[in-house]
Amino acid sequence: MSLIIESPNKEKQGISDLEKLLGFNAMFGGYQEITKDNYHEVYLRNKILIETKMAFMFLGSEEKPEYPTLEMVKSCIGMKVNEIPKTRRQFRAEIKRLFIETAKNEARRVIQQYDKQIQP
Repeated sequence: MSLIIESPNKEKQGISDLEKLLGFNAMFGGYQEITKDNYHEVYLRNKILIETKMAFMFLGSEEKPEYPTLEMVKSCIGMKVNEIPKTRRQFRAEIKRLFIETAKNEARRVIQQYDKQIQP
């Protein structure tokens, strides 16, 4: 399924970098739309995705990623994406699962490097 992002700002052409970030991160963030009722939750989900290095996109650099501010997310109220929504419980379970998998993969990588260094 291709990602479709509908911008709330019909006057401008194209999708802003912020809308792209929020759209791509919706894949793991589990939201279909940014509304007055959920923009704070969308902000927090993006912050968690970026802090746990599971975001598809972020602002800043890889060494020092930055997340959109609450006001930036609020400015995107009305934006829609074609993603499957997740409840808070589903989102937390998915982040936990992905975090465990990421940690296992990183541990494997470190151990492989260690093994290569101690072999004669």
